[in-house]
Amino acid sequence: MLQALGFCFLDRNGEAVSFGGRELASIESIRVGNVHPLLKDCTFHVACDVRNFLYGENGAAYIFGPQKGATPEMVKQLDAGLSKFASIVSRDMGKDIQNIEGAGAAGGLGAAFSGFLNGILKPGIELILNVFDIETKLIGVDVVVTGEGMLDSQTSMGKAPSGIVQMASSFNIPVIVLAGGIEQENLSLNNNGLTACFSIVNRPMSIREAMDTPTTYANLRFVTSQVFRLVKAVSEK
Repeated sequence: MLQALGFCFLDRNGEAVSFGGRELASIESIRVGNVHPLLKDCTFHVACDVRNFLYGENGAAYIFGPQKGATPEMVKQLDAGLSKFASIVSRDMGKDIQNIEGAGAAGGLGAAFSGFLNGILKPGIELILNVFDIETKLIGVDVVVTGEGMLDSQTSMGKAPSGIVQMASSFNIPVIVLAGGIEQENLSLNNNGLTACFSIVNRPMSIREAMDTPTTYANLRFVTSQVFRLVKAVSEK
């Protein structure tokens, strides 16, 4: 991304390095003379839902590399490259891109935005709630329904349902989450404003079948109708 914007990363021979994570280890200096001039007029607000640092055991390579198919050897190579890159940035630009929460997001884009473009890293849900002015839309609402693929302990760490629950509970509005799956262990949302959660999977099935669009639609529609039959019955008493 930075190369596309005009930042030039040079090897020991003063030649521009190629693209990709393996090239990080070859970087010896940085040239900023050809950076796109419009960047100085830009402000970047970045949706960032992770707090990982750039490198190390909780960094981009070790945490996210295996998810993308990196082997253990590749992970070590990538992590070493990120560490070297951070040291070059510190030396040439006077910026510490390692000790930034979220620097390791998206393979290091958090570091790129905050270190090179003065970007502000924010929880994604915070940006989305503000963009859609959800707080205003909650006025007069009786119940909020939101969804999640897998409702688990990570949901409480900045994902959409946690933001919705927090905002709705401040208005004393009950919140129902409909999810593809629910991990019962360490689920803390019920203690933080969530009224109830329900899985839409109504029988044993493979993940492929559960993610099939017609199946998902039918399951979601059925569970929603059952939930609100109960809400209606209770409210009419």
